[in-house]
Amino acid sequence: MSDRKCRNRFKLLSCAGLDKLRFCVNRSCKHVSAQIIDRAGNVLADVTSSKKTCPVYNSSKIEKAKWVGSEIAKKIDLNLSFYFDRGKYAYHGVVKNLAESARESGMRF
Repeated sequence: MSDRKCRNRFKLLSCAGLDKLRFCVNRSCKHVSAQIIDRAGNVLADVTSSKKTCPVYNSSKIEKAKWVGSEIAKKIDLNLSFYFDRGKYAYHGVVKNLAESARESGMRF
């Protein structure tokens, strides 16, 4: 296992004891998605830009990330607390814009 994977796995396990929901981000070459996951591993809300009905389907990845961040905040109760699971992705570019958009929409993490 690479150093980054070990670090992320350890961080995930250390945050698992908290009573917070996990705000998980995934990205591909063209699209961005986000999920809210509880302690048991159940997906409470998810948003993706890969559906053709998405209003920003043909936009840039930055625009898709901003849209996904604002939409995920609309789907979930904002009084809950979350921790941001960026996975193997650096907090830069698409991931950063998604997180900032979610924060502007009222999410706390």
